Amino acid sequence: MCKVTTYFANDKKKHSFFTEIVYRVNETVVFSVSFLMNTFLS
Repeated sequence: MCKVTTYFANDKKKHSFFTEIVYRVNETVVFSVSFLMNTFLS
């Protein structure tokens, strides 16, 4: 994951729109997973 993030950060000028989408999707997925985990485990 770190390598992917670094790659996108380095390539931000070329793929800024794509990078933005990837970042938002990743944030949403991580948030959803942690939310579900908290819901089921609590």
